[in-house]
Amino acid sequence: MKRIVIVRLMFSSMAFAQSDVVRGAGRLAGQFGVGITDTIRDNQPHWETIPAKSKAECLKESNGVLNNQFVRCRNGRQEYVQYNSKNERMVLRERPIPMN
Repeated sequence: MKRIVIVRLMFSSMAFAQSDVVRGAGRLAGQFGVGITDTIRDNQPHWETIPAKSKAECLKESNGVLNNQFVRCRNGRQEYVQYNSKNERMVLRERPIPMN
């Protein structure tokens, strides 16, 4: 009778220990997954607004020439940007600032 009780206690403690190990591994995997989803979410493209600048600033940027760069600078714009793994900014699209 004592042997049966001892054997049952041994098996129940082993099952409990195994479930604790599995639970711990699940927590670790979940924490790892959170880091990955944050990285993926951070790398999603989004619109950034570049506000219009003064005439003097825009002339300086365009080297004193009234060209397309000067007009873009004076009007401002929105850029659809994404950052790569090296944290370099990539402009995917560009549009004028919406007038709502």
